[in-house]
Amino acid sequence: MSKGTTSDTGMGGYLDDFSLQAPVEGPETFDIEGMSQGELLALHGKIEGKLTGLTLEEVNLTRESLLQLQKAKILQAEATKKGTNVPMNQQAQVQNSIASILLTLAKVQMELYTSERHKRIQSAVVRVVKTLPKPQQDQFFTLLEQELKEAEKSMERDPEPLAEAV
Repeated sequence: MSKGTTSDTGMGGYLDDFSLQAPVEGPETFDIEGMSQGELLALHGKIEGKLTGLTLEEVNLTRESLLQLQKAKILQAEATKKGTNVPMNQQAQVQNSIASILLTLAKVQMELYTSERHKRIQSAVVRVVKTLPKPQQDQFFTLLEQELKEAEKSMERDPEPLAEAV
């Protein structure tokens, strides 16, 4: 089956098959086997110029996860409609996809909460330190620098325990 096709005509058959192994359909095909390294690099540059969202900075992971969740819910609704002959394994795959997306969203929410909490704690510490006399501020920053160096060494050895301590 090719991308976006169904194995049965009409609404009562199987879900759309978006196989990654499906051949790419397009007006042109390239014989890349006969291309030189320079030609391949030039083609690669042209392709990358047209693609968006290839770096983590360009992708809103939360938004993408929410979109995937909505798509999975639509598939789930289609798969469970009365009168459809969608196999149980495909229904289970949709259900597993939804569960996986929800776990990802929960993890993103927790990481965001933790990050925001750390920012608030950092801000509170800065406000408190600013109220201290200069010698105590200097002592605080000296101790903080020592602790940060020790934490970095500790993270190089084993990054997990530091995360648990926070």
